[in-house]
Amino acid sequence: MQNLQKPVSSDLEHCAVAGGATGLQFCGWPNTLPRMLGFSIVNLIVPEREFEVPSAFGTWLFQRSPIYDQAFPEVEERGACANTFEARIEFDLRARTNEEFIAACDEIIVAGLILSWLTAKCITVRQTVPDCDVQFAAVGDHFLPARGIVGFSPLERTVDLTRLLQPGLPHFQNIIQARRLKLMLCHWLSGLTCFTLEDLFINTCVEMDVVKQCEIVVAGRTLTYYNGMVEASRRFNLVRLNQDYQEMRNDLLHYGVLSGTNLPGKTKAQCAEIVADTLNWIDRYVGAVLGFGPTVGANPRWSGPRVGLPSFSNPA
Repeated sequence: MQNLQKPVSSDLEHCAVAGGATGLQFCGWPNTLPRMLGFSIVNLIVPEREFEVPSAFGTWLFQRSPIYDQAFPEVEERGACANTFEARIEFDLRARTNEEFIAACDEIIVAGLILSWLTAKCITVRQTVPDCDVQFAAVGDHFLPARGIVGFSPLERTVDLTRLLQPGLPHFQNIIQARRLKLMLCHWLSGLTCFTLEDLFINTCVEMDVVKQCEIVVAGRTLTYYNGMVEASRRFNLVRLNQDYQEMRNDLLHYGVLSGTNLPGKTKAQCAEIVADTLNWIDRYVGAVLGFGPTVGANPRWSGPRVGLPSFSNPA
């Protein structure tokens, strides 16, 4: 996030690097009064043709891109990355401060992370839309890189995205910061790009450690890895996991196998069920933290057979 700058008036007359280490570059047109900020959103596959999300600066309008129908099978079945949605907000850059410009960019990142979790896809920004008054010539590491993800199910939900996200991005940003969900959901996304059951589970273990650290801050005392989950379950009224996930974590970290000294005699299918149970707990946790309640994830999306990954340590 450091060194990200909004373009100044001179930048609108010629291309100017404004991102420093972020790699963001802006291009604009002379004599243009920028009043709209818009981004191409990658890999968002949802039933809605459009939806709105309240912002600190107004309302983000998400609409399907003109190539949505063409891109759908490429994204959903082949793991390609494509601009499936466009997000716009009224935003006069010349009337806004640099901090407000950064805040607007941060909002779209948070929206992408929430949508990524809902859809099991990597939802991020690839570029500005063609009719945006200021163009990004390049998008650097201020935003998540686009990655194709296939084979995992979206969460079931009973309301549309406009209603689900009605509390607004500033509301969600405060929650996400307090519970370190930006870090946690980035690890969650990394797990979905995995090659093996071990890869997926090790990312899940890191996410559970983030949960524990948040509970230590709230409780004001040291907690074990397992008790961090217990305290979060109590706080958010979740069904606890049994200790199998902790024992499998210890075997994987200490011995490089899913089933070893701490959790002996488990088949690959049984290990996959433990991974699925842990992922379902994380879904319930994230939904509870965000305040979604029963509108999301009433039926668990993970099961052992649905994980469907090879295992190098427990192949049978």
